[in-house]
Amino acid sequence: MREILVEMLEIYKPNGIDWMDYRMTKKNPYTFHHIKEKRNGGRLTISNGAIITQNAHIYLNHLDANYHKIYMELNDMFKLLNMTMKPPTEDYYEEINHILRKVK
Repeated sequence: MREILVEMLEIYKPNGIDWMDYRMTKKNPYTFHHIKEKRNGGRLTISNGAIITQNAHIYLNHLDANYHKIYMELNDMFKLLNMTMKPPTEDYYEEINHILRKVK
């Protein structure tokens, strides 16, 4: 999994910010998120992955369990970003934050 994450870091150049707008630190490293869960046959590929920090991953799992629609909206954003094969833009982060503000 580390190899695919390194490859994604080279492509997307996150510059210390993950795909959910969380800051990466030594205590909050980047992780690979399976868009289609591994347990459901999701593959370890760039097109099925998102670069998120450990804390964002924990929060994303919380959203999956409690706000599944929002979780799916975020995964849709991750898929769209993967189709560009380019770093996230300011507009991308605005949309991510718009989605996250829906959580009550």
